[in-house]
Amino acid sequence: MKLKILNLNICGRIRFQMVFIPTLLFLFLAAVHQQTIAQDKLNRKSFVAKMPAKTSGQTAQRKKLLEDGANLLSDYERARIERYLRFVRNKYHIDYRIITLKDLADRDLNSFAADQYEKRAVGKDTDGRGLLLILADRKALCRVEVGYALEGYFTDAQAGRMLRDHLRPYFQNKQKRGAIESSIEMLINELKDKMETVQAGPEGMGTGGAGAKADLLESLGGELNAQTVRRLQSIMTPQQNPADAYRLELTMLRKGFYYYDLRLFDKEWRQKQESTNPSHIPAWRYQETARRFNLPFKVHTEGNLAVAYYPQKKELGPVFFDKTAAGWIINRTGVAAYIHYNYESTGWFAYNADYPHLRLLQKVFSLRRVTLAGGRKAYTVSE
Repeated sequence: MKLKILNLNICGRIRFQMVFIPTLLFLFLAAVHQQTIAQDKLNRKSFVAKMPAKTSGQTAQRKKLLEDGANLLSDYERARIERYLRFVRNKYHIDYRIITLKDLADRDLNSFAADQYEKRAVGKDTDGRGLLLILADRKALCRVEVGYALEGYFTDAQAGRMLRDHLRPYFQNKQKRGAIESSIEMLINELKDKMETVQAGPEGMGTGGAGAKADLLESLGGELNAQTVRRLQSIMTPQQNPADAYRLELTMLRKGFYYYDLRLFDKEWRQKQESTNPSHIPAWRYQETARRFNLPFKVHTEGNLAVAYYPQKKELGPVFFDKTAAGWIINRTGVAAYIHYNYESTGWFAYNADYPHLRLLQKVFSLRRVTLAGGRKAYTVSE
């Protein structure tokens, strides 16, 4: 009887140990696991705290390169163009941004583009290699703002060609995505072989003011009617630099007419000349003038005066500019008064070397005194 009781006690202890010991081991392992998790969380927090702050380049990578405020594109098209712009940034180190707007309201397109370029620090993380394209849908206008580092490699002429040949044809057919993608392809083709020689701009930032303003949907050529005049008056305004002012005038000539009463010109010129397209001057004459002068030129500026000249084509005369509170305008009254063309010899003469703009010109050109037919004294460019 005692033996049976003893056997029962032994069996009870064995069963107790079989249940208790695994349970204890499980609880111990669970506690260790919880402690490990807590330590891992602590380590992660410590690691994150020690991580360096994200660089401006990393931050820029997350910024949208396309801002479709005018809602011109579908979600698929936005994503596609965003990827394309990201590819340009990563492969060619060019910060190309695109902003579309429904309307500019009363804002000046040139000033707005320059302000947005600075505000968004375009090109800051790409050594000044920045471009900003503004598309104003309601007025069908656009502006390309070019950073310092690209100014010598993507010129105003190229920016204008981007707008005329790569944006306008697609916009006319209401192919908005095609227009933007064509501009990106043109940019790559123009710069892909030059990128190794492009230098950084001042502190990697800033716009040189290079750019082009253009009508994307309708040509300004043809009949000079009330609608065309309104468009001219909205476009042909004082500019941020003399070069942009001159290019606008050449663009108007290329369309086949010349309208005088525009804020782009000096007040005396606007009041003195007919504000119509003279019937006796055919469109081809204006277009031929534009073709003749549409060559590389330089601008020399001092204070509120500037003069444009053609260093490789000295027989083309200078153009005078004045800086006003609103911006740079063309001083056509001064040009008409003091610059005379001798079309037989394809040259030009200046009647007063002391005129302020001509004194400015003499800092880049040497003028020699000559006697014209009839005995009048004048000056021309020295050989």
